[in-house]
Amino acid sequence: MIAFVCPLKRMPRTFQRFDYLVPENINAQVGDFVEVPFRNKKLTGVVIGLSKESIVPGLRPILKILDFPSLTKEEVDYALSLSKSLYQSPSTIFFLGTPFIRRKQVKKNNAMSVNRQWSIKKYEAEESAKILKLLMKDDNSIAVSGDRISIASAVLYWKKHRRAMLVFVPDLNMLKSVAVAFPENARVLTWSGKSTLGDAYSAWYAIRTEEKRVVIATRVASYTLPSPALKVIVIDSGNDDYFEQEQNPYVDVRRAIVLAGSYSGFSISRLCVMPRVEDKPLTDDLWNSGDVKIVDLHSTMRTSQSIFISDNLISAIRDNPPVDSPWILYFNRLSGDGYKAEDIKQALDESLREFKSQILSAENDIPKEGIAISTKTFFHKIDILSPKISGIAILNADREFILRGFRTMERATGTIRRLVSIARSAGVPCIIQTFDTNTIKKMLSSTKEIYDNELSARKLLGYPPYKDIVIKSVSGAKVEVRKTKYFEPIEEWLTTTHCADIITNPDRYDFAHFDPSKPKS
Repeated sequence: MIAFVCPLKRMPRTFQRFDYLVPENINAQVGDFVEVPFRNKKLTGVVIGLSKESIVPGLRPILKILDFPSLTKEEVDYALSLSKSLYQSPSTIFFLGTPFIRRKQVKKNNAMSVNRQWSIKKYEAEESAKILKLLMKDDNSIAVSGDRISIASAVLYWKKHRRAMLVFVPDLNMLKSVAVAFPENARVLTWSGKSTLGDAYSAWYAIRTEEKRVVIATRVASYTLPSPALKVIVIDSGNDDYFEQEQNPYVDVRRAIVLAGSYSGFSISRLCVMPRVEDKPLTDDLWNSGDVKIVDLHSTMRTSQSIFISDNLISAIRDNPPVDSPWILYFNRLSGDGYKAEDIKQALDESLREFKSQILSAENDIPKEGIAISTKTFFHKIDILSPKISGIAILNADREFILRGFRTMERATGTIRRLVSIARSAGVPCIIQTFDTNTIKKMLSSTKEIYDNELSARKLLGYPPYKDIVIKSVSGAKVEVRKTKYFEPIEEWLTTTHCADIITNPDRYDFAHFDPSKPKS
Protein backbone atom coordinates (compact mmCIF):
# COMPACT_ATOMS: atom_id res chain seq x y z
CA MET A 1 0.00 0.00 0.00
CA ILE A 2 1.19 3.49 -0.88
CA ALA A 3 0.32 6.59 1.19
CA PHE A 4 0.30 10.11 -0.22
CA VAL A 5 1.70 12.33 2.53
CA CYS A 6 2.03 16.09 2.95
CA PRO A 7 4.87 16.91 5.39
CA LEU A 8 3.81 19.65 7.79
CA LYS A 9 6.21 22.42 6.92
CA ARG A 10 6.30 25.34 4.53
CA MET A 11 6.93 23.97 1.06
CA PRO A 12 7.32 25.63 -2.34
CA ARG A 13 4.11 25.99 -4.29
CA THR A 14 5.10 23.31 -6.79
CA PHE A 15 5.38 20.58 -4.09
CA GLN A 16 2.05 18.76 -3.88
CA ARG A 17 2.68 15.46 -2.03
CA PHE A 18 5.23 12.73 -1.31
CA ASP A 19 4.72 8.98 -1.70
CA TYR A 20 5.60 6.55 1.12
CA LEU A 21 5.27 2.81 1.62
CA VAL A 22 2.83 1.68 4.30
CA PRO A 23 4.35 -1.21 6.33
CA GLU A 24 2.12 -4.20 7.05
CA ASN A 25 2.07 -3.43 10.79
CA ILE A 26 0.76 0.11 10.22
CA ASN A 27 -2.91 0.76 9.40
CA ALA A 28 -2.70 4.27 7.95
CA GLN A 29 -5.90 6.03 6.92
CA VAL A 30 -6.62 9.34 5.19
CA GLY A 31 -6.34 12.12 7.77
CA ASP A 32 -3.86 10.34 10.05
CA PHE A 33 -0.80 12.20 11.30
CA VAL A 34 2.31 10.13 10.65
CA GLU A 35 6.04 10.38 11.14
CA VAL A 36 8.01 10.02 7.93
CA PRO A 37 11.66 10.24 6.88
CA PHE A 38 12.31 13.38 4.88
CA ARG A 39 15.79 13.80 3.49
CA ASN A 40 18.09 13.38 6.49
CA LYS A 41 15.52 13.97 9.25
CA LYS A 42 12.07 12.95 10.50
CA LEU A 43 8.96 15.06 9.91
CA THR A 44 5.31 14.94 10.86
CA GLY A 45 2.95 14.61 7.90
CA VAL A 46 -0.72 14.04 7.16
CA VAL A 47 -2.02 11.27 4.91
CA ILE A 48 -4.14 12.75 2.11
CA GLY A 49 -4.67 9.61 0.04
CA LEU A 50 -3.93 5.90 -0.42
CA SER A 51 -3.08 3.88 -3.52
CA LYS A 52 -1.95 0.39 -4.48
CA GLU A 53 0.90 1.63 -6.64
CA SER A 54 3.20 4.59 -7.26
CA ILE A 55 5.25 5.77 -10.21
CA VAL A 56 8.05 6.87 -7.83
CA PRO A 57 10.84 4.29 -7.40
CA GLY A 58 12.70 3.52 -4.18
CA LEU A 59 10.01 4.63 -1.73
CA ARG A 60 10.80 4.91 1.97
CA PRO A 61 8.33 3.60 4.57
CA ILE A 62 6.15 5.47 7.06
CA LEU A 63 7.78 5.21 10.48
CA LYS A 64 4.69 5.36 12.71
CA ILE A 65 1.22 6.82 13.23
CA LEU A 66 1.24 9.66 15.75
CA ASP A 67 -1.17 9.98 18.64
CA PHE A 68 -2.88 13.14 17.38
CA PRO A 69 -6.58 13.57 16.57
CA SER A 70 -6.96 12.53 12.92
CA LEU A 71 -8.45 14.89 10.35
CA THR A 72 -11.75 14.01 8.71
CA LYS A 73 -12.03 13.56 4.96
CA GLU A 74 -13.85 16.90 4.75
CA GLU A 75 -10.98 18.62 6.58
CA VAL A 76 -8.44 17.11 4.19
CA ASP A 77 -10.50 18.09 1.15
CA TYR A 78 -10.96 21.63 2.48
CA ALA A 79 -7.21 22.08 3.00
CA LEU A 80 -6.48 20.80 -0.51
CA SER A 81 -9.10 23.15 -2.02
CA LEU A 82 -7.76 26.08 -0.01
CA SER A 83 -4.22 25.38 -1.22
CA LYS A 84 -5.42 25.60 -4.82
CA SER A 85 -7.40 28.75 -4.10
CA LEU A 86 -4.41 30.49 -2.50
CA TYR A 87 -1.88 28.93 -4.87
CA GLN A 88 0.08 27.45 -1.97
CA SER A 89 1.40 23.95 -1.41
CA PRO A 90 -0.92 21.63 0.58
CA SER A 91 1.94 21.13 3.07
CA THR A 92 1.94 24.85 3.85
CA ILE A 93 -1.82 24.90 4.47
CA PHE A 94 -1.74 21.80 6.69
CA PHE A 95 1.21 23.27 8.59
CA LEU A 96 -0.61 26.54 9.26
CA GLY A 97 -3.81 24.72 10.22
CA THR A 98 -2.28 22.37 12.81
CA PRO A 99 -0.80 24.52 15.62
CA PHE A 100 0.48 21.65 17.76
CA ILE A 101 3.04 20.79 15.08
CA ARG A 102 4.98 24.02 15.46
CA ARG A 103 7.93 23.90 17.80
CA LYS A 104 8.43 27.62 18.34
CA GLN A 105 6.93 28.67 21.66
CA VAL A 106 5.31 32.06 22.22
CA LYS A 107 5.32 33.80 25.59
CA LYS A 108 2.02 33.86 27.45
CA ASN A 109 -0.04 37.05 27.27
CA ASN A 110 -2.74 37.04 29.95
CA ALA A 111 -4.16 40.43 28.97
CA MET A 112 -6.71 38.80 26.65
CA SER A 113 -8.35 36.54 29.21
CA VAL A 114 -9.63 39.16 31.69
CA ASN A 115 -13.32 40.00 31.31
CA ARG A 116 -14.25 43.69 31.27
CA GLN A 117 -17.45 45.49 32.14
CA TRP A 118 -18.52 47.81 29.35
CA SER A 119 -21.69 49.58 28.35
CA ILE A 120 -23.25 50.63 25.07
CA LYS A 121 -25.23 53.70 24.13
CA LYS A 122 -28.95 53.66 23.38
CA TYR A 123 -28.51 53.85 19.60
CA GLU A 124 -25.93 51.04 19.76
CA ALA A 125 -28.35 48.85 21.71
CA GLU A 126 -31.11 49.49 19.17
CA GLU A 127 -28.89 48.68 16.19
CA SER A 128 -27.41 45.62 17.93
CA ALA A 129 -30.93 44.29 18.51
CA LYS A 130 -31.60 44.55 14.75
CA ILE A 131 -28.43 42.64 13.93
CA LEU A 132 -29.29 40.04 16.57
CA LYS A 133 -32.45 39.20 14.62
CA LEU A 134 -30.31 38.49 11.57
CA LEU A 135 -27.89 36.33 13.54
CA MET A 136 -30.71 34.26 15.01
CA LYS A 137 -31.98 33.25 11.56
CA ASP A 138 -28.84 31.17 10.96
CA ASP A 139 -28.73 32.27 7.34
CA ASN A 140 -25.82 33.75 5.45
CA SER A 141 -26.10 37.48 6.08
CA ILE A 142 -24.20 40.75 5.71
CA ALA A 143 -24.91 43.72 7.94
CA VAL A 144 -23.27 47.15 7.87
CA SER A 145 -22.44 48.58 11.29
CA GLY A 146 -19.66 50.07 13.41
CA ASP A 147 -17.11 48.06 15.41
CA ARG A 148 -18.72 48.38 18.84
CA ILE A 149 -22.15 47.50 17.47
CA SER A 150 -20.70 44.40 15.77
CA ILE A 151 -19.06 43.29 19.02
CA ALA A 152 -22.23 43.95 21.03
CA SER A 153 -24.27 41.92 18.52
CA ALA A 154 -21.96 38.92 18.87
CA VAL A 155 -22.13 39.08 22.67
CA LEU A 156 -25.91 39.40 22.62
CA TYR A 157 -26.17 36.38 20.34
CA TRP A 158 -24.12 34.27 22.75
CA LYS A 159 -26.20 35.39 25.73
CA LYS A 160 -29.34 34.41 23.84
CA HIS A 161 -28.20 30.99 22.59
CA ARG A 162 -25.19 29.93 24.71
CA ARG A 163 -23.84 27.91 21.77
CA ALA A 164 -20.39 27.34 20.31
CA MET A 165 -19.18 30.33 18.31
CA LEU A 166 -16.24 31.24 16.10
CA VAL A 167 -15.69 34.98 15.71
CA PHE A 168 -13.11 36.14 13.18
CA VAL A 169 -11.44 39.52 13.71
CA PRO A 170 -8.97 41.40 11.47
CA ASP A 171 -6.15 42.09 13.94
CA LEU A 172 -4.80 41.57 17.45
CA ASN A 173 -6.23 44.81 18.81
CA MET A 174 -9.74 43.80 17.78
CA LEU A 175 -9.12 40.29 19.15
CA LYS A 176 -8.32 41.68 22.59
CA SER A 177 -11.40 43.89 22.58
CA VAL A 178 -13.78 41.12 21.50
CA ALA A 179 -12.31 38.57 23.90
CA VAL A 180 -12.81 40.71 26.99
CA ALA A 181 -16.27 41.84 25.87
CA PHE A 182 -17.77 38.38 26.46
CA PRO A 183 -18.79 37.38 30.00
CA GLU A 184 -16.55 35.02 31.93
CA ASN A 185 -18.88 32.01 31.59
CA ALA A 186 -18.48 32.12 27.79
CA ARG A 187 -15.13 30.37 28.36
CA VAL A 188 -13.48 32.39 25.62
CA LEU A 189 -10.49 30.98 23.74
CA THR A 190 -8.26 33.13 21.52
CA TRP A 191 -6.14 32.05 18.59
CA SER A 192 -3.69 34.24 16.72
CA GLY A 193 -0.10 34.16 15.55
CA LYS A 194 0.88 35.32 19.06
CA SER A 195 -0.90 32.50 20.94
CA THR A 196 0.97 29.87 22.92
CA LEU A 197 0.95 26.34 21.53
CA GLY A 198 -1.40 25.27 24.32
CA ASP A 199 -3.89 28.08 23.65
CA ALA A 200 -3.73 27.50 19.91
CA TYR A 201 -4.34 23.77 20.33
CA SER A 202 -7.31 24.36 22.66
CA ALA A 203 -8.87 26.74 20.13
CA TRP A 204 -8.13 24.38 17.24
CA TYR A 205 -9.77 21.49 19.10
CA ALA A 206 -12.82 23.59 20.03
CA ILE A 207 -13.31 24.76 16.43
CA ARG A 208 -13.28 21.20 15.10
CA THR A 209 -15.61 19.73 17.74
CA GLU A 210 -18.96 20.64 19.27
CA GLU A 211 -17.39 21.95 22.47
CA LYS A 212 -19.56 24.85 23.64
CA ARG A 213 -16.96 27.57 23.82
CA VAL A 214 -16.44 30.93 22.13
CA VAL A 215 -13.32 31.14 19.98
CA ILE A 216 -12.04 34.56 18.92
CA ALA A 217 -9.49 34.22 16.15
CA THR A 218 -7.52 36.09 13.53
CA ARG A 219 -7.05 34.78 9.99
CA VAL A 220 -4.83 31.88 11.14
CA ALA A 221 -7.96 29.93 12.19
CA SER A 222 -9.33 30.01 8.65
CA TYR A 223 -6.90 27.24 7.68
CA THR A 224 -8.97 24.89 9.87
CA LEU A 225 -12.41 23.59 8.84
CA PRO A 226 -14.92 24.57 11.56
CA SER A 227 -17.53 22.16 12.89
CA PRO A 228 -21.04 22.46 11.40
CA ALA A 229 -22.31 23.13 14.95
CA LEU A 230 -20.52 26.48 15.16
CA LYS A 231 -22.04 29.90 14.66
CA VAL A 232 -19.50 31.73 12.51
CA ILE A 233 -19.34 35.54 12.66
CA VAL A 234 -16.81 37.61 10.72
CA ILE A 235 -16.21 41.11 12.12
CA ASP A 236 -14.46 42.56 9.13
CA SER A 237 -13.98 46.25 9.95
CA GLY A 238 -13.21 47.16 6.35
CA ASN A 239 -10.08 45.03 6.36
CA ASP A 240 -7.97 45.21 3.19
CA ASP A 241 -8.44 42.60 0.51
CA TYR A 242 -6.10 39.66 0.64
CA PHE A 243 -2.85 39.48 -1.28
CA GLU A 244 -0.44 36.66 -2.05
CA GLN A 245 3.04 36.25 -0.63
CA GLU A 246 5.54 33.54 -1.50
CA GLN A 247 5.98 31.91 1.90
CA ASN A 248 3.40 33.62 4.08
CA PRO A 249 -0.01 33.39 2.41
CA TYR A 250 -2.33 36.19 3.49
CA VAL A 251 -5.61 34.33 3.39
CA ASP A 252 -8.78 36.29 2.78
CA VAL A 253 -10.95 35.12 5.68
CA ARG A 254 -14.19 35.89 3.84
CA ARG A 255 -13.16 33.86 0.83
CA ALA A 256 -11.81 30.96 2.91
CA ILE A 257 -14.82 30.77 5.22
CA VAL A 258 -17.24 30.71 2.28
CA LEU A 259 -15.25 27.74 0.95
CA ALA A 260 -15.34 26.12 4.40
CA GLY A 261 -19.10 26.59 4.58
CA SER A 262 -19.49 24.58 1.38
CA TYR A 263 -17.83 21.63 3.17
CA SER A 264 -19.34 21.95 6.66
CA GLY A 265 -22.68 23.53 5.82
CA PHE A 266 -22.65 26.25 8.49
CA SER A 267 -24.02 29.76 7.93
CA ILE A 268 -21.83 32.87 7.96
CA SER A 269 -22.72 36.30 9.32
CA ARG A 270 -20.47 39.14 8.22
CA LEU A 271 -20.47 42.48 10.05
CA CYS A 272 -18.54 45.36 8.55
CA VAL A 273 -18.49 49.13 8.05
CA MET A 274 -18.07 48.56 4.30
CA PRO A 275 -18.41 45.02 2.90
CA ARG A 276 -17.00 44.07 -0.47
CA VAL A 277 -19.45 44.54 -3.28
CA GLU A 278 -18.96 40.92 -4.42
CA ASP A 279 -20.05 39.59 -1.02
CA LYS A 280 -23.65 39.13 -2.18
CA PRO A 281 -26.47 41.65 -1.52
CA LEU A 282 -26.70 43.40 1.83
CA THR A 283 -29.06 41.89 4.37
CA ASP A 284 -29.33 45.07 6.45
CA ASP A 285 -27.69 48.47 6.13
CA LEU A 286 -27.49 49.97 9.62
CA TRP A 287 -24.82 52.53 8.79
CA ASN A 288 -25.31 55.89 10.45
CA SER A 289 -22.62 58.57 10.34
CA GLY A 290 -24.02 60.60 13.18
CA ASP A 291 -22.96 64.24 13.42
CA VAL A 292 -20.00 64.62 11.05
CA LYS A 293 -18.68 68.00 9.91
CA ILE A 294 -17.32 68.00 6.34
CA VAL A 295 -14.89 70.84 5.61
CA ASP A 296 -14.25 71.98 2.03
CA LEU A 297 -10.50 72.58 1.70
CA HIS A 298 -11.04 74.69 -1.42
CA SER A 299 -12.53 77.44 0.73
CA THR A 300 -10.46 77.08 3.91
CA MET A 301 -7.01 76.92 2.27
CA ARG A 302 -7.31 80.61 1.33
CA THR A 303 -7.38 81.72 4.96
CA SER A 304 -5.52 78.92 6.78
CA GLN A 305 -1.77 78.97 7.36
CA SER A 306 -1.54 75.25 6.49
CA ILE A 307 -3.41 73.37 3.79
CA PHE A 308 -4.29 70.58 6.25
CA ILE A 309 -4.88 72.61 9.44
CA SER A 310 -8.01 74.58 8.64
CA ASP A 311 -9.52 77.28 10.81
CA ASN A 312 -12.53 74.98 11.33
CA LEU A 313 -10.25 72.28 12.78
CA ILE A 314 -8.43 74.76 15.03
CA SER A 315 -11.76 76.02 16.40
CA ALA A 316 -13.02 72.46 17.00
CA ILE A 317 -9.87 71.51 18.93
CA ARG A 318 -10.08 74.63 21.09
CA ASP A 319 -13.80 74.07 21.72
CA ASN A 320 -13.02 70.48 22.82
CA PRO A 321 -9.54 70.86 24.35
CA PRO A 322 -7.46 67.64 24.52
CA VAL A 323 -6.70 67.92 28.23
CA ASP A 324 -7.84 64.54 29.56
CA SER A 325 -7.85 62.68 26.21
CA PRO A 326 -6.17 63.31 22.85
CA TRP A 327 -7.41 64.61 19.54
CA ILE A 328 -6.58 62.16 16.73
CA LEU A 329 -5.57 63.67 13.39
CA TYR A 330 -5.65 60.92 10.77
CA PHE A 331 -3.15 61.44 7.96
CA ASN A 332 -2.45 59.03 5.10
CA ARG A 333 1.24 59.53 4.41
CA LEU A 334 1.30 57.26 1.33
CA SER A 335 -0.20 59.69 -1.19
CA GLY A 336 3.16 60.65 -2.70
CA ASP A 337 2.42 64.40 -2.75
CA GLY A 338 5.46 65.27 -0.64
CA TYR A 339 3.65 66.14 2.59
CA LYS A 340 4.84 64.33 5.70
CA ALA A 341 3.57 63.92 9.25
CA GLU A 342 6.45 66.15 10.36
CA ASP A 343 4.98 68.97 8.24
CA ILE A 344 1.65 68.56 10.01
CA LYS A 345 3.34 68.65 13.42
CA GLN A 346 5.21 71.82 12.52
CA ALA A 347 1.95 73.49 11.45
CA LEU A 348 0.27 72.42 14.70
CA ASP A 349 3.14 73.77 16.79
CA GLU A 350 2.59 77.14 15.12
CA SER A 351 -1.22 77.20 15.17
CA LEU A 352 -2.00 75.41 18.46
CA ARG A 353 0.99 76.05 20.67
CA GLU A 354 -1.03 75.52 23.83
CA PHE A 355 -1.37 71.78 23.10
CA LYS A 356 1.46 69.30 22.74
CA SER A 357 1.48 67.39 19.46
CA GLN A 358 3.23 64.16 18.56
CA ILE A 359 3.38 61.60 15.75
CA LEU A 360 1.87 58.25 16.67
CA SER A 361 4.00 55.30 15.56
CA ALA A 362 3.97 51.55 16.08
CA GLU A 363 6.46 51.93 18.93
CA ASN A 364 4.48 54.31 21.15
CA ASP A 365 0.98 54.30 22.62
CA ILE A 366 -1.80 56.81 22.09
CA PRO A 367 -1.02 59.77 24.39
CA LYS A 368 -3.35 60.62 27.27
CA GLU A 369 -3.64 64.25 26.17
CA GLY A 370 -2.63 66.63 23.42
CA ILE A 371 -2.80 65.99 19.68
CA ALA A 372 -1.72 62.75 17.99
CA ILE A 373 -0.98 62.59 14.27
CA SER A 374 -1.61 59.01 13.14
CA THR A 375 -1.90 56.74 10.15
CA LYS A 376 -3.75 53.39 10.29
CA THR A 377 -1.60 52.62 13.33
CA PHE A 378 -4.45 54.23 15.26
CA PHE A 379 -6.71 51.24 14.54
CA HIS A 380 -4.17 48.93 16.19
CA LYS A 381 -3.86 51.12 19.29
CA ILE A 382 -7.34 52.41 20.15
CA ASP A 383 -9.44 50.80 22.89
CA ILE A 384 -12.45 49.86 20.77
CA LEU A 385 -14.73 49.11 23.73
CA SER A 386 -14.03 52.41 25.50
CA PRO A 387 -12.33 54.85 23.13
CA LYS A 388 -10.92 57.75 25.16
CA ILE A 389 -10.43 60.59 22.70
CA SER A 390 -11.47 64.24 22.44
CA GLY A 391 -12.14 64.15 18.71
CA ILE A 392 -11.13 62.71 15.34
CA ALA A 393 -10.17 64.66 12.23
CA ILE A 394 -9.32 63.26 8.81
CA LEU A 395 -6.91 65.86 7.52
CA ASN A 396 -7.44 65.12 3.82
CA ALA A 397 -9.85 62.33 2.94
CA ASP A 398 -8.81 62.53 -0.73
CA ARG A 399 -5.47 60.95 0.15
CA GLU A 400 -7.30 57.65 0.70
CA PHE A 401 -7.93 57.36 -3.05
CA ILE A 402 -4.32 56.64 -4.00
CA LEU A 403 -4.50 52.87 -3.39
CA ARG A 404 -3.80 50.55 -6.29
CA GLY A 405 -6.32 48.22 -7.83
CA PHE A 406 -10.05 48.38 -8.46
CA ARG A 407 -10.98 48.35 -4.75
CA THR A 408 -9.91 51.92 -4.02
CA MET A 409 -13.43 53.24 -3.44
CA GLU A 410 -14.61 50.54 -1.05
CA ARG A 411 -11.31 50.43 0.85
CA ALA A 412 -11.27 54.21 1.26
CA THR A 413 -14.91 54.11 2.35
CA GLY A 414 -14.09 51.42 4.92
CA THR A 415 -11.25 53.45 6.45
CA ILE A 416 -13.24 56.69 6.65
CA ARG A 417 -16.36 54.99 7.99
CA ARG A 418 -14.39 53.19 10.68
CA LEU A 419 -12.92 56.47 11.92
CA VAL A 420 -16.38 58.01 11.91
CA SER A 421 -17.86 55.06 13.85
CA ILE A 422 -15.14 55.31 16.53
CA ALA A 423 -15.84 59.03 16.98
CA ARG A 424 -19.56 58.32 17.19
CA SER A 425 -19.03 55.60 19.81
CA ALA A 426 -16.86 57.94 21.86
CA GLY A 427 -19.43 60.75 21.53
CA VAL A 428 -16.84 63.24 20.25
CA PRO A 429 -16.62 65.57 17.23
CA CYS A 430 -15.59 64.17 13.86
CA ILE A 431 -14.24 66.43 11.13
CA ILE A 432 -13.51 65.33 7.57
CA GLN A 433 -11.48 67.71 5.41
CA THR A 434 -11.64 67.18 1.66
CA PHE A 435 -11.47 68.82 -1.75
CA ASP A 436 -14.36 66.63 -2.93
CA THR A 437 -17.26 67.05 -0.52
CA ASN A 438 -19.81 65.31 -2.76
CA THR A 439 -17.85 62.05 -2.85
CA ILE A 440 -17.39 62.05 0.93
CA LYS A 441 -21.11 62.65 1.46
CA LYS A 442 -21.89 59.65 -0.75
CA MET A 443 -19.41 57.49 1.20
CA LEU A 444 -21.21 58.32 4.43
CA SER A 445 -24.72 57.80 3.08
CA SER A 446 -26.52 54.71 1.77
CA THR A 447 -24.33 51.62 1.44
CA LYS A 448 -26.69 50.19 -1.16
CA GLU A 449 -26.17 53.28 -3.31
CA ILE A 450 -22.40 52.79 -3.05
CA TYR A 451 -22.88 49.15 -4.06
CA ASP A 452 -24.96 50.08 -7.10
CA ASN A 453 -22.57 52.82 -8.26
CA GLU A 454 -19.50 50.64 -7.73
CA LEU A 455 -20.98 47.69 -9.62
CA SER A 456 -22.01 49.96 -12.50
CA ALA A 457 -18.47 51.34 -12.77
CA ARG A 458 -16.91 47.87 -12.64
CA LYS A 459 -19.26 46.57 -15.30
CA LEU A 460 -18.30 49.47 -17.56
CA LEU A 461 -14.56 48.99 -16.94
CA GLY A 462 -14.63 45.18 -17.04
CA TYR A 463 -13.61 44.55 -13.41
CA PRO A 464 -14.72 41.66 -11.16
CA PRO A 465 -17.28 40.29 -10.69
CA TYR A 466 -18.13 40.88 -14.37
CA LYS A 467 -14.87 39.65 -15.87
CA ASP A 468 -12.06 37.34 -14.85
CA ILE A 469 -8.82 38.50 -13.26
CA VAL A 470 -5.60 37.96 -15.21
CA ILE A 471 -2.43 38.28 -13.14
CA LYS A 472 0.90 38.52 -14.99
CA SER A 473 4.31 38.17 -13.35
CA VAL A 474 7.50 38.59 -15.38
CA SER A 475 10.81 36.91 -14.65
CA GLY A 476 13.54 37.40 -17.23
CA ALA A 477 12.17 36.59 -20.68
CA LYS A 478 9.20 34.59 -19.39
CA VAL A 479 5.78 35.57 -18.17
CA GLU A 480 3.38 33.52 -16.08
CA VAL A 481 -0.29 34.10 -16.68
CA ARG A 482 -3.04 33.09 -14.29
CA LYS A 483 -6.68 33.19 -15.28
CA THR A 484 -9.13 32.77 -12.44
CA LYS A 485 -12.71 33.47 -11.56
CA TYR A 486 -12.89 35.81 -8.61
CA PHE A 487 -14.34 33.34 -6.11
CA GLU A 488 -13.13 30.13 -7.73
CA PRO A 489 -9.88 28.15 -7.56
CA ILE A 490 -7.10 28.65 -10.06
CA GLU A 491 -7.90 27.13 -13.43
CA GLU A 492 -4.43 26.87 -14.93
CA TRP A 493 -0.95 28.34 -15.15
CA LEU A 494 0.66 29.02 -18.49
CA THR A 495 4.21 30.02 -19.46
CA THR A 496 5.28 31.73 -22.67
CA THR A 497 8.25 33.65 -24.01
CA HIS A 498 5.91 36.15 -25.74
CA CYS A 499 5.99 38.32 -22.63
CA ALA A 500 6.07 41.73 -24.27
CA ASP A 501 3.03 41.09 -26.46
CA ILE A 502 0.98 39.60 -23.59
CA ILE A 503 1.68 42.53 -21.30
CA THR A 504 0.93 45.06 -24.04
CA ASN A 505 -2.07 43.28 -25.59
CA PRO A 506 -3.49 40.79 -23.05
CA ASP A 507 -6.95 40.86 -24.61
CA ARG A 508 -5.65 39.33 -27.85
CA TYR A 509 -5.22 35.95 -26.20
CA ASP A 510 -7.62 33.32 -24.97
CA PHE A 511 -5.81 32.28 -21.80
CA ALA A 512 -8.07 29.30 -21.21
CA HIS A 513 -6.85 27.71 -24.48
CA PHE A 514 -3.52 29.46 -24.83
CA ASP A 515 -1.58 29.48 -28.09
CA PRO A 516 0.74 32.52 -28.39
CA SER A 517 0.85 32.16 -32.15
CA LYS A 518 -2.95 32.50 -32.53
CA PRO A 519 -4.47 35.72 -31.23
CA LYS A 520 -8.20 35.69 -30.58
CA SER A 521 -10.42 36.54 -33.53
